[in-house]
Order: sequence, then C-alpha cells, then structure tokens
Amino acid sequence: MKIKIIIYALIIFLGSLSVSSMEPNKFTQSQYEQGWADGFCEGWKDIKGQWAYCPYTPYAPYPEYNCNEGYRCGYNRGFKYGMCKARNMNC
Repeated sequence: MKIKIIIYALIIFLGSLSVSSMEPNKFTQSQYEQGWADGFCEGWKDIKGQWAYCPYTPYAPYPEYNCNEGYRCGYNRGFKYGMCKARNMNC
C-alpha cells in the first residue's frame, strides 16, 4: 500500500513538472519577448474586442537592429502583428 502511494505521488510530481516546463516563463524571457507577448494580446483585443481571449502568442521574431528600447519595440511589433492576425490576414 505504501509503495502505491509513493508511485502516485511520483507520477503527480513528474506530471506537474512537465506542465510547468511547457508554459513560457516570464523570468527567462527578454524584455523584447515580454513586450511582444503583451503587444500581441492587446493588438488582438483591439480588433476582436476588449473582452476577447488572446490566442497562444507566437514566438517573437528577432528584434530589429535599430531597436534600442527592448520592451517598447517588442510591444509595438507584437501589437501590429496581433491586429493583423485578428483580421485573418497573411502577416
């Protein structure tokens, strides 16, 4: 009986580790990537409505060379891309 409980606890622990590793981690993202994610969601909501749910955020493209403000550059690019995707356009 004790071994069964240990096996169940181990399965639950390993399952929670695998789920948490799939979520994007705010601590490992750069400022640009955080801005991209926030901007994409806001751009999507700008077209779909304030209460719309944001879809899964795609990976951020590489920042442009002349981008000195990481978060702001990512946000602006993500906002435009989110609006484009919300309109079902080829972006």
